[in-house]
Amino acid sequence: MHIYPEAEVRAAWGKVLKTRERVAQGVADWSEVAEHFTEDAIYIDPVWGRYVGRHAIATFMHECMVGFDDWRFPTLWTVVKDNLVICAFWSRVPGKLPDGRFPDCFSLSIAIYAGKGEFCYENDVFNMAELAELIQQSGWTPPAGANAPPAKLDRNQLPPDRPDIGTWGLSKP
Repeated sequence: MHIYPEAEVRAAWGKVLKTRERVAQGVADWSEVAEHFTEDAIYIDPVWGRYVGRHAIATFMHECMVGFDDWRFPTLWTVVKDNLVICAFWSRVPGKLPDGRFPDCFSLSIAIYAGKGEFCYENDVFNMAELAELIQQSGWTPPAGANAPPAKLDRNQLPPDRPDIGTWGLSKP
């Protein structure tokens, strides 16, 4: 895969973050994040599983966030290496902890840029045990109508004609 200029990769990721900001402001739906992915992209969520293709990603992004309107995901920093983006952010549970701090779970998005302003892969990573503890400590509960994740995750699905992501767009050390 072609290595794209860092400025192009950063600009494309900036558009993803801008869409997330619009969601936080209540002027966009989470499904709009999928517009930044290729038609055959892979998106992996630690709770909801693996989704293949822009349409599946859009559906997942909308469904998983129903009832989570009051959650926030402040960005901490972003690193770009070739076509790889690593973005650190907080998964901020609504409310406060007993000591007054925000219930923030450190999280990462790992994405691969594919050109034309689109990403072909994203994997979100966080410690589910820590997040569950923060939810409990904050007293937050999902509102009626919130969607539960699927009972069984399909972690092995790959799109047709797509090799393992291996070294997509990364230079050798």
